[in-house]
Amino acid sequence: EVPGFGRSWDYPPPRWLKEPLPEGPFKGVYVKPEDYEKMLDWYYELRGWDKKTGLPTVSKLRELGLEDVAETLVKLGKIS
Repeated sequence: EVPGFGRSWDYPPPRWLKEPLPEGPFKGVYVKPEDYEKMLDWYYELRGWDKKTGLPTVSKLRELGLEDVAETLVKLGKIS
C-alpha cells in the first residue's frame, strides 16, 4: 500500500458502520459494512481504480497523463 492512499484509508470510523443514528429523519439507520464494501467497489470502478487496492490503475494514470507516476508505482510494486 502507498502510505496515505489505498482502500484501508477509505473507511469511516467503525462506529458509523455499527451504531444506528440516534435522532433525525434517519434515526435508527446505519450503513452495513457489506453495503459499504459494495459502495467502495462501485466508487473505484467509476474512478478507474483497482477495487482491491483502492489505487488508480496504470491505464487511468496514463489517461491522465501521469505516465511517470504509473511507471514509478509499477517499479515499486504498488500497482500492476
